[in-house]
Amino acid sequence: LPESAPVLESQEIAVFYNPAREVGGDYYYFFDLPEENLGFAIGDVIGKGIPAALTMAGLQGTLLAHVRTVFDITSIMTLVNQAICSGGDLNNLVSLFYGVLQTWSGRLTYVNAGHNPPVLVRRSGEVTELSTGGLILGVDRDGPYETGVVEMGAGDMLLLYTDGITEARDAEGEEYGVERLRKALLALRDLSARQIASRVIREVEAHGEGLPRADDQTLIVLKQQ
Repeated sequence: LPESAPVLESQEIAVFYNPAREVGGDYYYFFDLPEENLGFAIGDVIGKGIPAALTMAGLQGTLLAHVRTVFDITSIMTLVNQAICSGGDLNNLVSLFYGVLQTWSGRLTYVNAGHNPPVLVRRSGEVTELSTGGLILGVDRDGPYETGVVEMGAGDMLLLYTDGITEARDAEGEEYGVERLRKALLALRDLSARQIASRVIREVEAHGEGLPRADDQTLIVLKQQ
């Protein structure tokens, strides 16, 4: 995984990653692409520990092999899906979100393959979930994928996360949930990306009341300057 988030002129990015075990099945990465484009991915493999980490290592290799030579992102997702399906192991199901951001314009093109929809919070308070894409990877070798496009303006914020965030439970078994996350992001949207990430994690941990984490937790906050 990256040691740090990219430093950009028009965007601020903050990352939090905390595996439930010594190795985990959550994945994120940033790709420096031509013409001032930034590629980024976040994913989650079904399962935990070493098997999940090995699956994610294979995913990383496949993405690296294609993102700089295949510029149609639906084709990239199709190739990654075929590679995972070729393993023939239903324990290798992976949710993946891959997006390409024009850093100079704020235009984001993405494909969501069954991953928790990232939450786009406009400066105005409008909230949108980025769900366009297709099935989770590893289910259908021939499954189609669609591309979504959004324009990010000044002050807009995008949060990407894995289900370890929203499925964190309190002592009564109640999940933190997507609705709490949306409300937190609305309240925090004027803060910096680093502050938003820190405050969300603190709120999730407070909800969990100090109980052991049952799943890996990853989030990425991208704030348009």
